[in-house]
Amino acid sequence: MRLCVLRSGSSANCTFVEHEATRLLIDAGGLSRRGLTSALAEISMAFSDLKALVVTHLHSDHLNASAIGLCKDHGVPLFVHEDNQTVLDSLMNKNRTAGVRVKTFSCRCFSIGAIDFSPFVVDHDAQGITCGFMFFPSEKPLLRVSFATDLGCFPDAMVRHFADCNCIVLESNHDTGMLWNNPYRPRANKQRIASDTGHLSNEQAAQALVKICAASRAAPRIVVLSHLSKDHNTHSLAIAQVSSALALHGFTPEVRTAFRDRRTDFIECW
Repeated sequence: MRLCVLRSGSSANCTFVEHEATRLLIDAGGLSRRGLTSALAEISMAFSDLKALVVTHLHSDHLNASAIGLCKDHGVPLFVHEDNQTVLDSLMNKNRTAGVRVKTFSCRCFSIGAIDFSPFVVDHDAQGITCGFMFFPSEKPLLRVSFATDLGCFPDAMVRHFADCNCIVLESNHDTGMLWNNPYRPRANKQRIASDTGHLSNEQAAQALVKICAASRAAPRIVVLSHLSKDHNTHSLAIAQVSSALALHGFTPEVRTAFRDRRTDFIECW
């Protein structure tokens, strides 16, 4: 199994996952039809190659009318949490994209082709439910990836969804000092970002990863820090803060970042 984060940030989010003949996206928001088609073309893929679009939540940078329209055009099923069905129906009616094949999931495991998904709820201020996912090859359930890109806090109870994963994709949105010292953002916006239903800081991501590594039989091989703020973070700062906190506790996974405007390299998940 391998993945490629095509875009990650407040402007757009889209991650490609592939195992055997199963190819899918986790989220597809913030991009036009042409933009999403172009992002897939960067990895020599087309929307028609996909088996599914799996959605974490319904903020427009994770799902928008362009992606829904492409699902309809190419017969690609759209997977959403069952508690988001009503909101999604309203969005599809508003954008005249009714007729998309919608499949709902709960917090029980479900399968898409050769990949099994185990959803879990995270704290974020989207309407309805926001999910993260642990996913793995159906025939190799111990080769796990855990994925959560929009969450305001990381309670201890969430560690079990990340422990013993080979690859972790986790939000590391902002540096706290850069956020609060930005003179151009209103205080209400800063409070929303820093709240328990906003976005994880570098420090929070680091603390979460230390807990995950401590609870795991082996540290993850690779960590991808995602949803970095354009204004309140840098790639080098996020990597440095997270890596140093992990190293202080004796953990040394490879730490990378995802990008707002370009794709990552393909990541082999074991």
